Amino acid sequence: MKKNRLSIAILILLSFLLTTGGEVKAEPRMSYLFVVPNGSTTSEFCTILEPCDLNYAIYKADPGDILIVHSGVYTPTIMGDDFIIINKNLTLWGSCEFDATTPYICSPDERSSFLDAELSKRVVGIYGTGSEEVHIEGFTIMRGIGTGMGPSCYGYSGCGAGIHASNLEKLTLINNELWANEAGSTDGLGGGLFADNVNFVKAEDNTFKFNQATETGIGGGGGAFVINSGGPHAVEFDRNLFYGNEISTENSSGNAGAGLAVTASNNVQVTNNTFEYQNSLNKSNDIRGSSLYISNTTGYSIEGNTFNNDWGRAVTYIGYNTDGSIFKNKWWNNTIIYNIELAGYLQADIFNNFLGREILTTASRGGGSSNIYLHSDDISGYNDVDIYFNTFAAANLGVEVGQYSSVGIFSNIFTALSDPIYLYPTNVTSNIVNNLFYNNPSNSNPGTNPIYADPKLVDVDNGDFHLLPGSGAIDEASACDFNQDIDGDFRPVGSGLTPYDIGADEFNYKIWLPLIL
Repeated sequence: MKKNRLSIAILILLSFLLTTGGEVKAEPRMSYLFVVPNGSTTSEFCTILEPCDLNYAIYKADPGDILIVHSGVYTPTIMGDDFIIINKNLTLWGSCEFDATTPYICSPDERSSFLDAELSKRVVGIYGTGSEEVHIEGFTIMRGIGTGMGPSCYGYSGCGAGIHASNLEKLTLINNELWANEAGSTDGLGGGLFADNVNFVKAEDNTFKFNQATETGIGGGGGAFVINSGGPHAVEFDRNLFYGNEISTENSSGNAGAGLAVTASNNVQVTNNTFEYQNSLNKSNDIRGSSLYISNTTGYSIEGNTFNNDWGRAVTYIGYNTDGSIFKNKWWNNTIIYNIELAGYLQADIFNNFLGREILTTASRGGGSSNIYLHSDDISGYNDVDIYFNTFAAANLGVEVGQYSSVGIFSNIFTALSDPIYLYPTNVTSNIVNNLFYNNPSNSNPGTNPIYADPKLVDVDNGDFHLLPGSGAIDEASACDFNQDIDGDFRPVGSGLTPYDIGADEFNYKIWLPLIL
């Protein structure tokens, strides 16, 4: 009886479809497409049994599909400005292994799917209408050229040689290496990555290595350049390595951000990245932000980064109409004038940082150095900067305060400096309280309640500014509005009216129990 009822139901359904002009639709195909070097360009479904060419798979994919890309070397096979073009919601997983008898497994940290443009064109072009979301993971994106490749680059000769992404809802880059890409010839933006009008930029665990903004002339963002992005969301760079990126072979004050440059964007978060050897090959003296350049942004956070062995004017440059925080970072051994430069009307809180450089590098560069330099002008208005609970060492000046500046400096350590705090004689408002000074030939602006004591830092000559037992900085500062030190350790450890330690490190005795055999 049940079988008869089921048969009748099927007949009624078919009768309905036929009488209403409907049709029985085939099952939708799977959302996974498989890709191998020199794969098929005729396969209907790009299955694991019949994997496809990369460009062909992108063409065949429906919005929302996932491409499983086999490890190996992929080179351009079609004409045009871009090696591959993406214009739909799509996920690309690289560094995968599979065959007709073996299920796929992807190891994105190996980055063994090589997209090599062979210095002939851009590697990846991602062009949306504003709603697309693209995810790329596990690739080496290499040897792209942006010169003369469309679309428009704000008047520059080229942009985005590795990846050019524009008009997207979200761009996610995880565990990729962008290597040896050059955006322009006479000027250029974004050697490795150029992102324009992307509501949410998320870059995690990538390596930006040996990319260059332009061969000659003015450029920005050797590793990455982001503009007009962060919409209602954010621009996030977390746990990336920026290594050996360059701007230009020419020295120009217009060059900005050999590592990462972000401008005209919203909620910029640069966290836990390592910046090393930016602009160290061409050694342009006037680069603003050889590691990091941020300007005209609404909100920023620079946290937990290390900046080592850069060359230029300033390692980190923050400019104009930009409000945010800089904390838990380390600057050391950079051949520069300033570790941090803050220019124009802006607001900044700078706390829990180690800032220093080897004094001997001053002779190789010529001139002096400042760990922090802030300045503005009467046109843009005063900047407003608070500098507290940092450790400054091994430079000419700890903090240099230029004109049209309002600054608070309190509970910092200043040691092994020619002069810890220098204030320009006009148009400066300062509040300097409760700082520790030691082993400085001059302390020209000690402020109120200065402390003159040995901070007992572990190794000033090699950039280890942690406190040793007996430090004069221990339990010398009153309450502050944060509860961690530069390493994320809890603070305060002490008690009483001044339970905090001065500087970026909160000293904590570690009890080592004997090993009993």
